[in-house]
Amino acid sequence: MAILLSIVIFLSTVLPSTAQLGLASIYSGGRTARGDYLYGHEMAVAHRWLPLGTRILIVNKTTGRRVIAVVRDRGPYAGRGKIVDCLPRVASALGFGYRQGLARVELFRVL
Repeated sequence: MAILLSIVIFLSTVLPSTAQLGLASIYSGGRTARGDYLYGHEMAVAHRWLPLGTRILIVNKTTGRRVIAVVRDRGPYAGRGKIVDCLPRVASALGFGYRQGLARVELFRVL
């Protein structure tokens, strides 16, 4: 996993056009745009336009923590500057939760 993360970080620096900067929020999951269900223990996120099934590297700009997650739903639709909704497991890995509500993050599409 560490080697994969190193490769992803390297590629994200080589391919900066795949980066997106903004806010991440936390949501509980539920029924997805495809009709299946998301549960809080999954490493999944919601993104407005990336294809479902896309793997992304999310970097918390405040804590420096990073995680790889899969786009499994559409959103976020509420709030300015939000680029991704994270399930609780992803948010916890990034170092924020319901109490903080939002985190400043950078997204990189994993090729």
